[in-house]
Amino acid sequence: MKARGFPGGASGVYQAVEAAIQLRGQAEANQIAGATTALIQSLGGPAATAVSHILQRLD
Repeated sequence: MKARGFPGGASGVYQAVEAAIQLRGQAEANQIAGATTALIQSLGGPAATAVSHILQRLD
């Protein structure tokens, strides 16, 4: 997120992209070895809305 700025919902969407890349094993130098589960979370509005997702790789 450090290099993504805060363009509204785009930063939250990129969390899902990064999680999918990690779970597929395609993150190259940023890869977390053996990643099988990812948690992503975003806050919206004046921190009045919270959305969380847990993604899991099924082999």
